[in-house]
This record gives sequence, structure tokens and C-alpha cells, in this order.
Amino acid sequence: MTFSMRVLLIGVDGAAWQVIEKLIERGELPTISRLLQEGCKGILRSTIPPSSVPAWNAITTGLNPGKLGILNKIHRGTYEYVSAWNSIYEPQIHIWDYLGKAGYKVIIANPPHIPYAYRVNGVMLAGFTCIDMEKLTYPSSLKEELQQVVGDYEVDVSNIFGVESKLRRILKSKKMVNKVLEVENKHHLTFRHLLKKYAWDFAFIVYVSPDRIQHISNNLKEIYKIYIDLDEKLADILEIIGNDTYIFLISDHGFTFNAKTFYINKWLEDNKYLRSRRGIKTAAGDRLRNVLSIYIPWITPNVIRLLPNKFLRKFERKLSVVELGKETIDWDNTLAFSYGIFGEIWINLKSERPRGIVAREEYDLLVKKLHNDLKKFFDSEGINVDIAKKDEVWKGRFVHGCADLVIVINSKSGIKIDPSFRRKSCFSSRVEGGTHSIDGIFIAVGPEIMKSKHVGIISAYDLLPTILHIFQVAIPRNCDGRIIKELFVKESKYYRREPIYKDYDNSLLSLESKLRSIRFKYRKLMRR
Repeated sequence: MTFSMRVLLIGVDGAAWQVIEKLIERGELPTISRLLQEGCKGILRSTIPPSSVPAWNAITTGLNPGKLGILNKIHRGTYEYVSAWNSIYEPQIHIWDYLGKAGYKVIIANPPHIPYAYRVNGVMLAGFTCIDMEKLTYPSSLKEELQQVVGDYEVDVSNIFGVESKLRRILKSKKMVNKVLEVENKHHLTFRHLLKKYAWDFAFIVYVSPDRIQHISNNLKEIYKIYIDLDEKLADILEIIGNDTYIFLISDHGFTFNAKTFYINKWLEDNKYLRSRRGIKTAAGDRLRNVLSIYIPWITPNVIRLLPNKFLRKFERKLSVVELGKETIDWDNTLAFSYGIFGEIWINLKSERPRGIVAREEYDLLVKKLHNDLKKFFDSEGINVDIAKKDEVWKGRFVHGCADLVIVINSKSGIKIDPSFRRKSCFSSRVEGGTHSIDGIFIAVGPEIMKSKHVGIISAYDLLPTILHIFQVAIPRNCDGRIIKELFVKESKYYRREPIYKDYDNSLLSLESKLRSIRFKYRKLMRR
């Protein structure tokens, strides 16, 4: 199918308005400045919590984590972590699947939440969660083509995630930044090659360098260097695509640059919601588990990539469930506990945990009390956060597995959340780098899009229905987003056109996605 206009969705993992606006004031981001003059600006409200894997999933499916079945890069079982990329969540239909089925040609390159390339109506290159390099591209011949373009293609910067403070001590800043730029340059050369060679109506490309540096550095000079380089790459992309394209420039979340670390389980213990076990043996085990609980989801892909292909599937099954913390917490005397690094808190319910102690009839009162205690504490410390309850932010058949409360960090919060135990205080000033915040960037430019307009807060769920509406493709009825009509001039066909909605089945899923779905349901059944 030939479409008179094309749509390019450019993702920038972790791009933050506070950095962009500072650099625009200094005149160092001419490309982004031009886009802002020619189009609309807004705040892209991420998922809760603002974690990359569910956030990118929300952007490309229009569904909230309660429907996706994934809250973080890790997924809670009973008292266990499950790596998100290890086939534990049910595959979904993405925007390019809807468009491909309607006959539109697509280019999908480096989506962080896609662990393997599959058949699309065009070409696909998997993102940093790819663990099997044999499934990096669709078609498979594209891998050899990339070898000629960039040499050895790298999906990400090895070993940055999960060893943040250690990496900072080992590597000099200049070497670290240069490595990130080296990998990002390979990604960029790949993007421009695909956009120039292949026919496309819709393209989705993702740059990840801001996220990688902001996680491990508070050095503004290093961070600014990454954004300035990105602006130059955007100029190159815009020159390739021409003027007949609708451009959406977004980030999956923003960043807050940390002043201190908040040890959430220490706070829960101090306030009698949690009891930890004591003893030298347990304390030593705690230290190991604390490291694993934070870093395993990040390290896993880098470790797996080093293995021969014949071990991949076996290793994936072994690491799909990682049990942590059973000896750390005295479950018989614990009301609530936290897993992960985004302030997720679960109630130790009798009906959901093997050693739960909270009765269902006590749940609402306990959640309300915990919510109020946390809010009062953060207010007293002068820390700007929100405390979200499960039923306020998620809906869908996976809500039962979502956290009961989440601390929502914004760009002004200035804290990093850590679930570690054995801390003398709830806070520590020893912190490097930043943490995801809920507010990302949103810029839209196109022939019938308003100019120099601020459209306020845009939900991550709104991108899919808006782009499908541009292509006049039916929007799935279960979508949690809306068409961003205020983007368009009122005389445009996109503003005046009535949206089309439709119930879709899983016929749009690839064969391998369907097999993964069956495997997901089997694992869920076996864990009962």
C-alpha cells in the first residue's frame, strides 16, 4: 500500500526535558530547537513505574501494565523475581503489526522491549534485550547486510547495567562516554541505511545513549556531550526523510538526578511493616541477594550473549525465575515488602503468598495506612513524590500481580530507591547517576500539525491510537490511550475524521509469539 505521508517515530531512551531545555538556552541543540518551532511540544507521561520495558511496550501497544502483565524489567512470582525478557509475559500486538496487516511497509530498529526479530511487513532489528543473536534481524539476511554497514553490530554497551558504581571507579569518564557514542554511532549508521534502502510507510527507531550515561554519571559535561551528539544524528535523519513525513520524537521516561538514596525496606522495617532476620550468616547472604536483586535483570542479557547458541534455551529456562530474599525477611511477621528499584511495595497477603499474614478484609485499611505514612514521611523530608495505589493506575487481567503501592518519582524528586537491607539509615548521600522519572519528552511535527504549541501531558498509551488514526487503521477497542486530536490543525482531515475502532484477535501475532504465549500460559499453570 502506498501512503501519501509517512510517519517516523523516534525514541530516545531516557531523554529529559530539563537537560534539553538547558542546552537549547545555550544554543547547542539546533535540530531539536527547529522541531519545537515547527511542531508541538508536550510531556510524555510514562507508565507507573517508569521502567523502560513496560514503558516502550505501552507506547507500541497502547496497553497499561495491568493488561501487559509486566511491571518492570523483573516480574514478581510469589517471593521471586522473573526476568522480563525470559518469555514470562504474554506477547502483544504492536503498532507495526496492525499497520503491516493493513498493507503498510514498516522499519523497526532497536526497540528496547523486543527480544527477538520476527516476521513483519518490512524489516526488523531487535533491541538490547535480544539474547539470541541468530534472531537479531528479520529477515535473517539483514544481519549479514549490517556487517557490511557497521562491522560487528552491538545491541548495547556491554556491562554498563548492573555494575554502575563499579564501572565508574574502573573506567575513566572519557572512555565510558566514548564507548557509548561508539555503539550509538553503529545504531545510527544502521538506522540511516535502513531508511535509505527500504521502502517504508512507518518507521520506529530508538536511540539509547542518554539513558546509559544518565544512569551512571552526574557529570553535566558528559551528559551534554551525549545530547549534542544525538541532536547531530537527528539532523542527519531529517535530511534523509525529507519534508513529507510526520515525526514523533519521544522518550519512554525522563530522569531525576539523585541527591540521595532511599532504602525502602529499611523504612518499612523501621515503621513495623517488615521484619528482617538477624544473624551473621543471614547478613552475609543478604549482601549477595541485595546485589542480585538489583542487578540480575540487567546483567542477564550480557551474560547470556556470551553463551553458545545451543545453550541459550536451556539457560533461559534456568534464569527465567530467580528466587531471592526468602532468608532475608521474616515472612511470618511482615505486612509489606519491596522488590525492585522503582519503589514497588507488595502486601504480604494470605491469599497470594505462601507465608502471607494479612487477611483480605484487612487489606484496604493497611494499604491506606501505609500510603498515608509514606506520604507524610516524604512531605516531612521535603521530597516531591506521589504514592500510587494499585487500583488507581492499572487495570486488566494481570493487575493481581502488580504492586499494591508504588512510589512515583518525578524530575524534581532527587532520590534513588534501593530495596537493600542492613542499612543504618533510610537515606544515604552516596549515589552516582540518575533514576527514571515519570515525565518524558514529546515532540510532534508534520504538515497538518500545529506549530509552536504546548499540548500538555500526553500519555504513553496515546501514541498508538494517534498514529493508527493518521493511517486510518482501526484502533483496538482495548487500547488505553486516546487520539491526540489537539496536535492537528482544526481544518485537517485528521482532526475532522471520526476514529475507527475494532476488536482484534491474536491472528496478528507471529507464529513464534503464539508459541511464547502458549509457553507463558503453561508456566503460569505449573506455578499454581
